[in-house]
Amino acid sequence: MCKTPIILTLFIVLLTANFCSAQQIEELAESLSSSEDGSSESSLLLEDLSQYTTHPININKATEDELTRLNLLNFRQIKRILDYRKKYGSILTIKELLVMEDFSNELLLKIQPFLVFEPNKDSVQIRRENRVIQSLLARIKGSFPNTVGYSSSKGKPPVYGGSPYGYFTRYRGEIGQWLDLGITAENDAGEDFFRKSNSMGFDFLSGFISWKGKGVIQKVVLGDYLLRFGQGVSLWSGGGVSYASDMSSMMRTAEGIRPYSSTDENMFFRGAAVQITRRKIRLSIFYSDKKKDANLSEMADEDINITSFRLDGLHRTTSEMSDEKDVKERMMGAYADFRFDRWRFGFLASRMKLEYPVSKGDSPYKMKSFEGNENVNFGFDYQLVLNDISLFGEAGVSENKKMAILNGLLWKVHPQLSLSFLYRNYDPAFHSFNSGSFSGGSGGKNEEGFFLAVEYCPMERLKLSGQADLYFAPWMTYQTISPSRGKTLSFRTDITIRPNLTMYLQTRFVCKPQKKTGVSGAPEQSDEETSKWRVHLDWKLSEKFQLRSRFEKAGYSFNQITENGYLIYQDLILTQSPGLKYWFRIAYYNTDGYNSRVYSFENDLLYYFAIPEFHGKGVRTYLNIKCLPVKMLTLYLKVGYTLRQGAESLGSGNDASPGNHKFDIRSQMAWRF
Repeated sequence: MCKTPIILTLFIVLLTANFCSAQQIEELAESLSSSEDGSSESSLLLEDLSQYTTHPININKATEDELTRLNLLNFRQIKRILDYRKKYGSILTIKELLVMEDFSNELLLKIQPFLVFEPNKDSVQIRRENRVIQSLLARIKGSFPNTVGYSSSKGKPPVYGGSPYGYFTRYRGEIGQWLDLGITAENDAGEDFFRKSNSMGFDFLSGFISWKGKGVIQKVVLGDYLLRFGQGVSLWSGGGVSYASDMSSMMRTAEGIRPYSSTDENMFFRGAAVQITRRKIRLSIFYSDKKKDANLSEMADEDINITSFRLDGLHRTTSEMSDEKDVKERMMGAYADFRFDRWRFGFLASRMKLEYPVSKGDSPYKMKSFEGNENVNFGFDYQLVLNDISLFGEAGVSENKKMAILNGLLWKVHPQLSLSFLYRNYDPAFHSFNSGSFSGGSGGKNEEGFFLAVEYCPMERLKLSGQADLYFAPWMTYQTISPSRGKTLSFRTDITIRPNLTMYLQTRFVCKPQKKTGVSGAPEQSDEETSKWRVHLDWKLSEKFQLRSRFEKAGYSFNQITENGYLIYQDLILTQSPGLKYWFRIAYYNTDGYNSRVYSFENDLLYYFAIPEFHGKGVRTYLNIKCLPVKMLTLYLKVGYTLRQGAESLGSGNDASPGNHKFDIRSQMAWRF
């Protein structure tokens, strides 16, 4: 699967009529749109919220795992819900949660779109013992005209040997409340499909069987799975985040072991994992053995070394296919979690071994990088929840005895005022291949920083929020020639004009160091500054019609180069009937160049969407349709058109399409039976 800063494939759906939840998920997605690593952390978080939007959790039947996946409740709030149900029975309304400690009106507004209160019905995820629920998803996508990678040149065959269409299918089966199984298959555009290198079919295949018990052994997963422990310093598969979209997301609630059903071809484990629970102790044990894409080189002594890992999951060209599944990675370990009423803590021990050693190379910025074929990680994490203050943190150490530390605080100063603080200090030589902790872009190492967030509600319909992240890299990076400092500042005002009419104003400023070539030809370093200003209006005219309007301005400055740009769009959302819905957009963009590009979220297919970037001058429009022809079948279709004035091609390299315009089309079938 391709992951770039231009298109983030986050597997999410906003194809619902729920106004609050759709807006909440869209804002989270767009807050991550400028991430340059395309982390699949966003994919999984948004996929969960998307699932709970279309199929809300019945709070009276939900398990601890389901409530944890919301990523909106801490461990103590989840425990309050479970204990309250056990003692008093069903929770009848959202307001009943206020009777419990640790719940506020603000929190209820955040979680309400994802919950239902039905005493006599199971959660969508919790089935009756003998009931079998199955679902099948199938998708095809393509764009026109084809890119140059599919064309012959000077008698040579096309660089991409496969079809210009991408294919995806996913099967999921749930038997009662004790057994889940899933199979995911994907073929990116350009990859062989039932031919040559993929003669057996899809390029990527993934699957799992998950069993849930009620005794000491509570969970067993065979096949592909994720591991998420603590605050992500030592082990959090699926990537990390560099931006806090919501203050409550600062203190992460780890899921532990989770079955994997997404399409990132690298950030997961393959093997077996078991979760054992005894009173206040939860023990997770795991073993993984899988192959990864990597570049290999043969040294003078004929030893084979790993020079880099490939993370895009693409196998279209001869070069890409030669790196496919070149290295075997083994991972094993255990995590012990101790849970009490107001606090919890955990210990982690894991060992990773590669088939070949990693060579860090001769570049000065790689001097602190990992070298060898084996690494061991130990970690300790904690959470302490008091009445108005929550403390959390994690300390990790790698085999070379270098450490990474994170500590944070959430403080409800007043019903109208909340503060959060986070400090992290990651040694440049700390090594974890599966770190997912909060950072300014360092990937969980070579960074010391302080993050502050404030939320203030001076009146019922007005909320002011701001964030500041100041960080320092004690060692050079691939973008710098010396230790450096960076910062990110943001401010937002949310205004509820009417219950059906909301708007927000947002600004964001990022300053980070970049190397450049000086006047004398020697490398130098200076600050690269980017800024974004946005005005967004959301107006629900009726149950059938909704309008969204936006104006966004972008600025860029580096090395005496200054660029500006803007984007304006109008959305019309029409819900003609419960079984038929349309999304239509017309957008105009105008920027001085690529550096002043703008991003814009687009409604898309179920469990898929892109946040494309736009630069130059042009128009973007699309029509998205959701249709339910029969009860168990849902059909989706999206057709988009992009025009860039004066452009000879769109894209770059083998992915460039000739001309100044491009059509993209995607269709999908979702069958639930």
